Amino acid sequence: MMTEIVWRDAYAVGVEEIDRQHQDFVKLIRRLQILQEKGNPKHLVIRLIRELGAYAQYHFVSEENIMYLIRYPGLQRQESEHSRLLESFQEKVKSYEGGRVSLEGLIQFLIDWFVSHSTEEDQKIGSHIQQSG
Repeated sequence: MMTEIVWRDAYAVGVEEIDRQHQDFVKLIRRLQILQEKGNPKHLVIRLIRELGAYAQYHFVSEENIMYLIRYPGLQRQESEHSRLLESFQEKVKSYEGGRVSLEGLIQFLIDWFVSHSTEEDQKIGSHIQQSG
């Protein structure tokens, strides 16, 4: 049984809009975990996965726009990382739809992706804003 994902202060980057979007992303992952626990039909799970993917795309564009506005020096690196993450997500989704990856495997990928990206890369955005004043 995987760990239930919940919002933790450690995920906060100190930018209200980004933190709010990250909280929403955690809620979507948690919703997927609940569907898995209840054994909901695959078509319903796929609908939620599509919502999660669309939200990730929206969030990345929003986050990149914030980085652009604050002249964040790591913008290009973040854009590349966001593209890579979305490609990996799409591959995992296809593998899930084709029965090659379990829903638990897909959810674990999302948790690992969110936790590592928000605590390693996105934290730097908040630090940049604090240093810039």
